[in-house]
Amino acid sequence: MKTTCEIMAQKVLPAIRAEISRIMIAEHGCTQQDVADILGLSRAAVSQYISEKRGAEVDFSEDAEKEIKTFTAKLIK
Repeated sequence: MKTTCEIMAQKVLPAIRAEISRIMIAEHGCTQQDVADILGLSRAAVSQYISEKRGAEVDFSEDAEKEIKTFTAKLIK
């Protein structure tokens, strides 16, 4: 059985990165390279988040999505 920390690291954090990546590209006009630079990821990782090869296993509540959008806007600034 996996611990809560393992589940967070393997499922939830990648899902948050994926959502942030999608928001940055779709709503803020960032390129994959811009997203990679801001989040400290490779462009290939961002591509996998966008194409849902990574981080697609978690669905967020409306409140969580709102918080992720707020956080993303702060990252852009």
